[in-house]
Amino acid sequence: MAPRRGVQRLVMGVVGLALASVAVIPAPGAVPVTRSAHHPVPAPIAPDDALQALGVVGTPDPVVPSTLTAAPAAPDGAIPGRAADGRAGATAQRLGDAVREVRRVSTRVPARSRVEAFTIAVTGDVLPHLPVVAAARRADGSYDFRPLLRGIRRPLRAADLALCHLEVPLTRDLAALSGYPVFSAPHGLADALAHVGYDGCSVASNHALDRGTTGIGETLRALDRAGLGHAGTARTRHEARRVRAYHVRGRRVAHLSYTYGLNGAVVPSDRPWTVNLIDRRQILRDARRARRHGADLVVVSLHWGTEYVTAPTAAQRRLAGRLLAAPAVDALIGHHAHVVQPLARRHGKVVAYGLGNLLSNQSAACCRAATQDGVVVRLVVRERRDGSLRIRDAEYVPTMVRHPRRRVVAVRQALRRGASGVYATQLRASLRRTRRAIGDVAVLSD
Repeated sequence: MAPRRGVQRLVMGVVGLALASVAVIPAPGAVPVTRSAHHPVPAPIAPDDALQALGVVGTPDPVVPSTLTAAPAAPDGAIPGRAADGRAGATAQRLGDAVREVRRVSTRVPARSRVEAFTIAVTGDVLPHLPVVAAARRADGSYDFRPLLRGIRRPLRAADLALCHLEVPLTRDLAALSGYPVFSAPHGLADALAHVGYDGCSVASNHALDRGTTGIGETLRALDRAGLGHAGTARTRHEARRVRAYHVRGRRVAHLSYTYGLNGAVVPSDRPWTVNLIDRRQILRDARRARRHGADLVVVSLHWGTEYVTAPTAAQRRLAGRLLAAPAVDALIGHHAHVVQPLARRHGKVVAYGLGNLLSNQSAACCRAATQDGVVVRLVVRERRDGSLRIRDAEYVPTMVRHPRRRVVAVRQALRRGASGVYATQLRASLRRTRRAIGDVAVLSD
């Protein structure tokens, strides 16, 4: 009997080892998904930023991806597996940095119960027109955007995870810098975004292909060097097969990003994975795949809507309702309108239809006064008794781009510090516009 028991123990040990391996390493090619040729949301497809502030003269890039052809279907893959303890396993380490550990000292969320909570900060469009780039230029010819963004460092660093929306390509070639209609900003902008507290950015926008696929590669390399995650574009098919995810307080937050269109350009037929275009079915497939492979929360960034219009379009509302009705999607974060749009709840979940401009040169001189407005929205995530996560609350910090210095300021903080004269009048007007636009779902905060 003793030898038999020894054999049984050996067999059980081998089985246990096999099961442990399955818990960490996902099956190769698990649940293959086909990425279809995406169709944009039925909203006006026209170049944004049709006007810049007075005195802005863009230098369009002579290489415009007008020869790109429609994208056929291409396979998608899956994000790395999740270990039994809920953290990234060895597979994630071998496959790269699709999952990033977010470690920071942040303000604790006041607990309403025993369950754990954390916050996610999201902001509006980073759209550096040439005057904004000029404001960041230093005497030695380099560019430093940190002073322009310093005013929002406090609310960003108070969050556990901070996500930006980078609307334009970045480049190391300072001779190639340009503004509307074909953007190209200094690569140092990525360093400034990391410095003020961002952990990653959505990059799918109508300007994503302004410098073709080469521009996408340069942009993602700049974000990588700055230590920032990114979602919405990809350099390779392998990179496109992953879903960007962040570890926050031991939980995994997935971030997806999509755009309605590309200002007349289309995704290259030989690189259909280059930019994510809005397609409801594909978004849901991506979100479900992220869930299957360990995401506890899925946040979707959408470049959509109509520029300079505060009210969301019927297409925005319809898509928001359909996406948030799905269990796999937890929140929608909108961009592109360049003015603050409402924050609402659909199916008990949060949709921020539009977060305005975080940094741009737009103002009443070209567009609307509201294009100087933006918000830092902090989503409060709480753990249910069953261990699942839910976004329970939302709060917002109004921001404004101060001209002519092109610096982002937290509106209420600037007023408390004694702003006076015309500047104080502008801040109060911005605060009224933002409060009226965003509605009463979110709580005004500092």
